Amino acid sequence: MDRLKRGLLLAPTAIAFAYAVVVGLDGVYIGFFISPEELEESGFGPQSGEWRMRSAGHYFWYATAVTLVFAMIGVGLKRLLASPAKDD
Repeated sequence: MDRLKRGLLLAPTAIAFAYAVVVGLDGVYIGFFISPEELEESGFGPQSGEWRMRSAGHYFWYATAVTLVFAMIGVGLKRLLASPAKDD
């Protein structure tokens, strides 16, 4: 049963951490390195319908929040993997 539990939790844990890394890197790139011309070509602007697309700063903080949520999900799942199996 312990192997089944580990198998079922390992994939979502890896996915959560991987998604957190990808979104975090994307947020850092857009927030700090992308040029204003590229931002406008990508649909960023003050009149954008979505708040996260209004500026590089908005997108950076959006990505930071999403990264934290998925990192915490990954940590929670990893703790479940690390907890000892209870024998009945």
